Amino acid sequence: MGFTCPCFPESRKNITSENILQDSLQNVLNIRSELRHPNRFELLFPYLAYSLQRKSPYVYPDLSLSVLISSRVQDAVQQNVQKTIESEPNAKMEKILKIEKQRSKKIIDRMKACISYWSVSLFGYSLFKFLGLILRSLQVHRSQLNIIKDLEQKGHPIIFLPLHKSHLDYIIVTWILWIHDMRVPYVAAGDNLNIPIIGPILRALGGFFIRRRLDTNGKRDLIYRSVLQSYMQELLQEGQSLEFFIEGGRSRSGKALYPKGGLLSVIVDSFLQSCIQDAYIVPISISYEKLMEGNFIDEQMGLPKQKESVWGTIRALLHLFYGDYGNIRVEFPQPFSLKEFIESYNIDNNIVMPNLLPALTPPVNGVSPSSMSSSLSSSTSLCMFNVSKEARDLVQSLAEHIVYSSVCSTVLMSTNILAFLLLTKYRQGATLKELADSFKELTDLVKSRNRDIGFSGKSEDIVLYAAAMLGSNVLKRSFTEIGDVYFKPAISLPSVFSLSYNSAPVTNVFAMESVIVGACFYAGNFSLSDVGNSMQRTDISVKREELFAASQVLCQLFKFEYILSLGCMQIDDIITDALDLLVMDEVLRIPALEVTNRSSKKGIDIFSLGDEDDFLQTNNTLMVNTSQDECIEKLKFYQQVLMPVCESYLVTANHVKTLMDSDMEEEKFMTSLHNNAKERAQRNLTKCSESAAQETLKNAVRALHDLRIITTYHRDGDKNNPKLVSLLWENDVRQRLYDLIDLLEHMRE
Repeated sequence: MGFTCPCFPESRKNITSENILQDSLQNVLNIRSELRHPNRFELLFPYLAYSLQRKSPYVYPDLSLSVLISSRVQDAVQQNVQKTIESEPNAKMEKILKIEKQRSKKIIDRMKACISYWSVSLFGYSLFKFLGLILRSLQVHRSQLNIIKDLEQKGHPIIFLPLHKSHLDYIIVTWILWIHDMRVPYVAAGDNLNIPIIGPILRALGGFFIRRRLDTNGKRDLIYRSVLQSYMQELLQEGQSLEFFIEGGRSRSGKALYPKGGLLSVIVDSFLQSCIQDAYIVPISISYEKLMEGNFIDEQMGLPKQKESVWGTIRALLHLFYGDYGNIRVEFPQPFSLKEFIESYNIDNNIVMPNLLPALTPPVNGVSPSSMSSSLSSSTSLCMFNVSKEARDLVQSLAEHIVYSSVCSTVLMSTNILAFLLLTKYRQGATLKELADSFKELTDLVKSRNRDIGFSGKSEDIVLYAAAMLGSNVLKRSFTEIGDVYFKPAISLPSVFSLSYNSAPVTNVFAMESVIVGACFYAGNFSLSDVGNSMQRTDISVKREELFAASQVLCQLFKFEYILSLGCMQIDDIITDALDLLVMDEVLRIPALEVTNRSSKKGIDIFSLGDEDDFLQTNNTLMVNTSQDECIEKLKFYQQVLMPVCESYLVTANHVKTLMDSDMEEEKFMTSLHNNAKERAQRNLTKCSESAAQETLKNAVRALHDLRIITTYHRDGDKNNPKLVSLLWENDVRQRLYDLIDLLEHMRE
């Protein structure tokens, strides 16, 4: 079932299946195996027969009227009317009120889904035929779906939250649930998809459309926000299932994006107001061997995203018919109760603040909110102007739990493993035998980390298959003089982004160990090049407290790339677990076991990390095994895992120095940063050309803002003026920036 957080002991105990270990994978494209004792019609038309057999005991009501008469929408309309009258004293209230009411009706009409079960069935049948042409299999765990089916019987809404990689994500979950006779969810889709032909189809399948930006012209659109929140809340009160993408948009890098809490806050707010008694959260991870949209190479190079259009969609669909997209694996990790999460969060954070904020609406059915709900009710709302820190932290913690669970449950496909090997170990190329041997070693290592893989068979056969899936434009195939097959990856811009995208899921498996190895280079003040040039190599000692301090800094710095720990976890425990793996791998060793008293850790002070918990030191010193060639190779491997990210952040930190002279418009700053990174890659001044990826550079800028090294503002406080980027001149920012650069340079060398 994947990762299960200690926050959910009741969910782990009660939300499970008796046959979770016995139930096998199901290829939902092979429907003949699901037809028991088929008759002649079923033998001739298996997909049509199976589609006609799907049951629909569910009702999908039109909630437009309920939304429009809700107190939240009515209040928003009145507020807009009042503002208009204040700015235009001669305006007639009745006319303005009519205009605002008409606008709210237009919003809900454009937004709402209109689920038609016959449309779902017709589309489901069509997907059997279409996906059967371009896919080899689409696999799910029966036991995971049985758990979700059992949850439906409990009467609480179910919230499906997939990681977002492809436009196919919109329909693939709906299709799987329809196949297994479960309720079709209402799916939040971007308003950019509400175009002729595509929009009506998605609407009939459960799609409801949301603007990318909820507000217009820099002004808060209270009516739009109130309609959206009321619509979602009405769906929840009806017991309907919802599906949305917590990352906001599709990942361009292959890594999970840092989660956004906007729509999730509506779910939390509905519970805190007692509009619903509970909801079940279902994280989802979808693994593709080959992405149908490609690998976002143009966007990583800085080109604007292509706007969706009818003809563009038709051309893309026609192009798909000529492709082989291999296998897809869909994972539904351990679901959990929203109520249990909030109660656990309440206890862990000692939140007891009764009646701090009044609810916008009275309790439902006379049920009073809990102390948490009394303190946070409606403060998570999309309609609130001032959101409390406690509410933000609650929603963000929930969002991080969901993404962390999905990432830890992601199945690694053959293309992921091969691309990762090519970028970490064989950037200059390798023979088929070398790749096959390393492929098997890496697969075994991944499985030892309790991660699932989506392939089986002989390593050589899998490598050949994965190479074909990656394509000849990414991986050139030739023969050596003695006739061995030789593969050479494309590691220059922009082709390298394809390999980088495919390798990203594997980097998450080893990210924490890579952080610790990078911290070792800093704390031990050495580099692998120095070790390689030394005539007599000896192990290098590293102070444990400095290693932990540097690791903490790197974890905080890379938080927008990888969620390496959760708020309910102790970061020291996460570091210790990864350190133990490196000790088992003989990369590090402990000279002797010396149990000491608890003491405070002190080390580099690049950022203000706040108070740190004491920990039990087993030894004050660790030894980095640099005396053995095998261990040197392992250090190189772990260093290479985060090398592209490290170089992206390093070039960003160096570029921030330009702000010491003067502030710069944000758009110009990002353009000059990206051009600088691409130029360095094209001139071979970087070890990894994929470090010029635009999405990673944006994350680096965001991280420096989060660490209070830079800040943004509008000149004269006017939001109509361009946003400017500036150094945050406090807490000796210049020295903290130089310390950060020093840390990243040690990690890179």
